[in-house]
Amino acid sequence: MRNQSKGKGIGFFEAGGFYPDFILWILHDNKQYITFADPKGIRNHSITDSKLQFYRHIKDLEHRLNNEDIILNAFTIANTYYSDILDTGLKLSKEQMEEQHILF
Repeated sequence: MRNQSKGKGIGFFEAGGFYPDFILWILHDNKQYITFADPKGIRNHSITDSKLQFYRHIKDLEHRLNNEDIILNAFTIANTYYSDILDTGLKLSKEQMEEQHILF
């Protein structure tokens, strides 16, 4: 599902008012898997940017919900080639970025 824009869609104050572009909601058995995906050019973003760290914020929210039947995840879908990021001085390997839910 395409998330609506600021003011109408699902946003997260903890992540600087972040509104992820897409929401994938899967019902399987008795569990709900809700995944937020945001395509983004990341060439000019720091790895500490709140949008790139959203995958951590969403796990904090999952923990606060205290409901084992709701699993929250978030991914950044990089519109930037990994080889282009190497020119920015970023010192993370592709695998390290994937561990932080940044997918290429």
